Amino acid sequence: MSSPAVQLNRTAVALAAAPAPAATPPKRRIDPRAAWVFCTLVSIGILLQGSLPGLAASAVVTLAAIAWSPVAFRTVWRAVLPLVWLTSFTVVFSGVEWIGFSFEAAGRTLLSMQRFLFIMAIGLLLPLQYSPLALKKALETSLAATARWKVPVTAIALYVSMLMRFIPIIKAEWLRFARIARARGGSRAKPGTVRARDLPVVAVPMLLSLFRMAEAAALAMEQRGFRDEALHRHPGAAASRFERADFAHMLGGVVIFLLLAALRVMIE
Repeated sequence: MSSPAVQLNRTAVALAAAPAPAATPPKRRIDPRAAWVFCTLVSIGILLQGSLPGLAASAVVTLAAIAWSPVAFRTVWRAVLPLVWLTSFTVVFSGVEWIGFSFEAAGRTLLSMQRFLFIMAIGLLLPLQYSPLALKKALETSLAATARWKVPVTAIALYVSMLMRFIPIIKAEWLRFARIARARGGSRAKPGTVRARDLPVVAVPMLLSLFRMAEAAALAMEQRGFRDEALHRHPGAAASRFERADFAHMLGGVVIFLLLAALRVMIE
């Protein structure tokens, strides 16, 4: 009878000799250009709505788009939460009168502000799904045909990608200086929040830090030869081919836009 060590050795040899299971290929994401077309069409359809049934349909479309996307609902909710608070404050403030409260005025404000809340939630699906580099390449390939009319395609794509990149940097810097302010002042505020009297202590150093980061980024780009003449070059990125899923994604955006536009016409 063989010892446990020998049996363990035989088992290891058998496992090593066994064929490895076939690797599952990663699921392909929708092309950023198709996602951009979808978000644009759906946003236009939401912007057309000005009634309660239209906004209800817009809410259903927004929730369905978030549920279908790989982005978690909690992530989108955290991003739009400041706009939710701003919308709530604006609605309440618009209904305040000298004597009493006007629900009609508050309702009109709610109908106007709610559309932008849905559009922001739809638009956030792009930067939350794709990297700034992927969005930059998609924008370059989409606008490549306009380069013959001397449109600075490379410059526009660079500005958009840098904007997408600096948004999370601004958030990270805010959280960092908020923690510093809480540690120095002994505040009991929640993480990420700052007392009103601590705003100058947080805002001024954060702005100086962002200016230094922007200057360092500009110097790094200049040292790599990315000057004004480079911003006006014809983009050389090769366009990826659309697949059936990409066409289906854009077709879904067209259908949703037509349904929302038809709903607006029927209500009127």
